[in-house]
Amino acid sequence: MAAITAGGPAEAYFTTTMSKLNSIFAKNLAKLEARQQHTQLKYSQTSEAPTPQKRTD
Repeated sequence: MAAITAGGPAEAYFTTTMSKLNSIFAKNLAKLEARQQHTQLKYSQTSEAPTPQKRTD
């Protein structure tokens, strides 16, 4: 196996790819946290989350 040299093209590619992945993960985490806060606020006014209703049709 070829060794990855510091400062070489493989390191640059790896760094760029990891940076892109980190930004994607950060965006998704922010979305999930916002959704969780919204859900907590929505159900904090009631004693418990609503129970699903059975369909009668």
